Amino acid sequence: MNGKERVKRAVEFRRPDRVPARVSASSALWKVYRDDLRRVVEQYSWMQDFGWAPRGQVRAVDSYDDFRTIEQEGTYVDNWGCVWHNIHGGLAGQVFGHPLADWRGLQSLRPPDPEVQGEFGGPIDWQDISASIAANGQDRYLMGSGGRIWERMYWLRGMEALMMDIAEGRPEVQELIDLIVDHNIRHIKKWLELDIDCIVFSDDWGAQTQLLINPRDWRKYFKPAYAREFAVIKAAGKHTWFHSDGYILNIIPDLIEIGLDVVNPQIGANGLENLIAVCKGRICVDLDLDRQKELAFGTPAELKAHVRGAIEALRADAGGLVVKAEFNPPAPLANIEAAYEAFAECCGRPES
Repeated sequence: MNGKERVKRAVEFRRPDRVPARVSASSALWKVYRDDLRRVVEQYSWMQDFGWAPRGQVRAVDSYDDFRTIEQEGTYVDNWGCVWHNIHGGLAGQVFGHPLADWRGLQSLRPPDPEVQGEFGGPIDWQDISASIAANGQDRYLMGSGGRIWERMYWLRGMEALMMDIAEGRPEVQELIDLIVDHNIRHIKKWLELDIDCIVFSDDWGAQTQLLINPRDWRKYFKPAYAREFAVIKAAGKHTWFHSDGYILNIIPDLIEIGLDVVNPQIGANGLENLIAVCKGRICVDLDLDRQKELAFGTPAELKAHVRGAIEALRADAGGLVVKAEFNPPAPLANIEAAYEAFAECCGRPES
C-alpha cells in the first residue's frame, strides 16, 4: 500500500495498513540544524506518505538560507496590498499595514488574479507547480491550497476593527466575505485542474480556551462561506482538509455538517479526551501534537510518551486518524528525531 492509498483509506475509514504520519520543521529550524536535520529526515524517508510539502521535505544544501517571501526579514507588501513586517527570518511576520483600515477602500479592493498571482509575494507559476506535483510520482497523497477567509479578512481590516464590525453587524463584513470566497473558489478550481487528492484550508479560529468570535457569529457569517468552498471540492470528488490552531471544539460539528473530511486541530488547546468525544468515528482527525509543550520543551522520552498516548487513544482499525508533529524554534533536534522514532514504533513500517 503506497502513501496515496494509505492516506485515502485513513480519511475514508477504509482500513489503512498503518496510521499515516508526518513530521515537518519550519524554515527557521532548517537554517539552524541544516545537514543534521537532513540526515534525520532522509533516515525516515520511508514514512513520507504526503507529497509536495516544501516545509517538511528534504532540502538542497544551498537552500537552507532561502526563505519564501512571507518568511524573509524586513517589510514587504503581499498581493492583496497588506504590509508585512518580519524580524525573524524563517518564520512568518505580522501585518501592520491594513488596506481596509477605512471601509471606503472596499469598493476599490482588487484581489490577486489566481491565474497569475499567489496570495503572498510574486507571481504564481502553475506549470511549475504541476511539474513539482508530477515529480512526487503517483504514490503520495497530494494537497492543494484552498486559501483562507478569516485570516485574510483581519489582515485586510485589522483584528480589533474586524471584531467590532462583526459585533456591530456591519454590512461590509458580508461583502468582504463574498469577495474573498469568490476569489478562493477561482483559486481552488485552478488546483482542481491538477492531479491532487485534497484541498487544504488554513484559518486559525481559536484562542487558547475559546473561539475568537461568538460561535453564533461564526455560524452566521463563516459556516455558509466554507460550505460554498467545500461544495466545489466535493463536486470534484476530492477531500476537504481544514487546519485551525487554538480551541475549535464547538465548530467541528458544523464543519462536519458542511462536508469536511479531515480536521487538523491542536491537541494542546482542545484536549485529547474532548477530541475523542467530538471527532472519533465521525471525522478523520489529522492530530496536531502539542507544539506548546512536548514538542518544544519536553524530553525525548516525554515526547514519545505523548505520541504513544495520543495515537492509542484515537486510532481505530477502520482508520480516521493521521498524526502530525510540526516543529518550530526552540525545539531541539533530539525531539525531531524522537518524533520520527515514536511514529515508527507506534505506526509501524509498511509491509510494501
